[in-house]
Amino acid sequence: MKTVHLPGDADFDAWRAVARVALAENRAPEQVEWVSSDAAQSELFQTASDAVSVPPVAGASEAPVGHVSKAGLTLLRVILRHRDPARFALAYRLLWRLQREKALLEIATDPDIRERRG
Repeated sequence: MKTVHLPGDADFDAWRAVARVALAENRAPEQVEWVSSDAAQSELFQTASDAVSVPPVAGASEAPVGHVSKAGLTLLRVILRHRDPARFALAYRLLWRLQREKALLEIATDPDIRERRG
């Protein structure tokens, strides 16, 4: 499990830099825990060895990843504008799935697609 700490005001670029590294490491969404400073989560059991903070290592935003359509990028940007502490995890889950399910954005009944409207 990789834990990523992002500030509550982290923007798309900050999230993307870390998300690209996670994708390059082939980490499934359930292998990444996204924690933001605006989350009401306890970090009592957090260990320093598995935590990653922003800013990431230089060049991390250049990590190779697959293609995301313009509509996909727009959706990710919209999700990350919200204040919901779960937004980083939802955005990564969608990014992960968009790499594998090219028609995902057209599936209105998909739970992740529906959640982004909430």
